[in-house]
Amino acid sequence: MRSPLVARYARRYAESGLALVHVPNGEKGPRHRGWNDPANAITDPVDAERFWTRKPWYGIAALLEPSKIVALDVDDEQRAEQILAHFDIDLEALRATTPTVAGRHYRMIFRAPVEPLRHRSIAWPKQNSMGASSVILELRAGMVADTLPPSKHPTAGEYRWTVPPRDGFPPLPAGLLELWRDWETTQHAALALCPWYSPPKPRPAKAHRAVAPGESVIQQFNAAHEPSAILETHGYTRRGRRFASPETGHAAGITLLDDGRAYCHHQGDPLATGRALDSFDLFRILDHNGDWREAVKAAAAALGMGQSRAA
Repeated sequence: MRSPLVARYARRYAESGLALVHVPNGEKGPRHRGWNDPANAITDPVDAERFWTRKPWYGIAALLEPSKIVALDVDDEQRAEQILAHFDIDLEALRATTPTVAGRHYRMIFRAPVEPLRHRSIAWPKQNSMGASSVILELRAGMVADTLPPSKHPTAGEYRWTVPPRDGFPPLPAGLLELWRDWETTQHAALALCPWYSPPKPRPAKAHRAVAPGESVIQQFNAAHEPSAILETHGYTRRGRRFASPETGHAAGITLLDDGRAYCHHQGDPLATGRALDSFDLFRILDHNGDWREAVKAAAAALGMGQSRAA
């Protein structure tokens, strides 16, 4: 008996080196516990074909980092063309020659560079809408999942290849890599192209108070840094007292609590720890992959302290 179409696709994806996870029918991405753990991904072609033969109602997604791929996801083609043209990148030409998945929008897939890249998104504020924004494009990387054909899109039928990956995936173009590397410049330039964007007024710096005897590096770091500033530095979009994760850009699932800490409701976000996070926690997770020792050393250096001390 011949395997279902989705199982044959799964086998070919695994043969090309992709790390696969299953997606509920009609969903944009995986939802099950542990989906973003590489140990749970399917990489063996026989296992992939067997799984989707048994459960052909599931869609297929690839975990980007273990698959050694990255993607350019275009949500607003006209504005994305404008932004990328500013950086001398021809979106139309890139789309014509790059393996591209189309659903409601489209996504181009590249071979990842050796250096690790963070997931980034470019959004413009919505005109005449206080605090809201619209994602224009995403530079997708890391432990996130991209859904692949022939999975079903929630509103646009089946995902499909408009340019199939016949010879694998091409390397990430130098122009796009530079956008990723110099993210601060990229973000400022993209916002400056928005006709109705007005830069926010500078907020008063957090007042530095006297350091109490015996106060730890972490306490001093929290006294000197606002959680909101750390979130914005890492691409989280402010919406009042809430922030939208750069992983999605669509839902403001991070809340600033009355005590100044932040709580993340975004599934799959590195800040979704199940507890409220202070400034040092955000710095530790976003800048040092959760490494306490390295974060304390870096915080001590930033504060000009001669010797770091744990909390």
